[in-house]
Amino acid sequence: MITIYPNPASSVLYLSTGNNLITVNSLKVYSINSVLVYAINAILPSSYAINIDDFPQGAYTAILELSDGTRQVKEFIKQ
Repeated sequence: MITIYPNPASSVLYLSTGNNLITVNSLKVYSINSVLVYAINAILPSSYAINIDDFPQGAYTAILELSDGTRQVKEFIKQ
C-alpha cells in the first residue's frame, strides 16, 4: 500500500511504498479540474519526494501505477 504524507501538504509531498518488493512505475498528479500538473514515468524508489511549492492551493489526485500491475489512487490537499 502506498502512503502519501503529509496531508495536507504545503511544499513537499512524500510517497512511500513501505515495501521494497513493490515499486512505483509511474506517477501522475491531477488538479481538481482534471488538469495534469505532474507526471513521471520511471521506477521510483520506495520513498520519493515531490516538490509541490508551485502547485496552487487545492485538492489533487495522484494515480500510481505499481510494478505488480495494480493502480492506486490517492488524494491530497495543497495548502
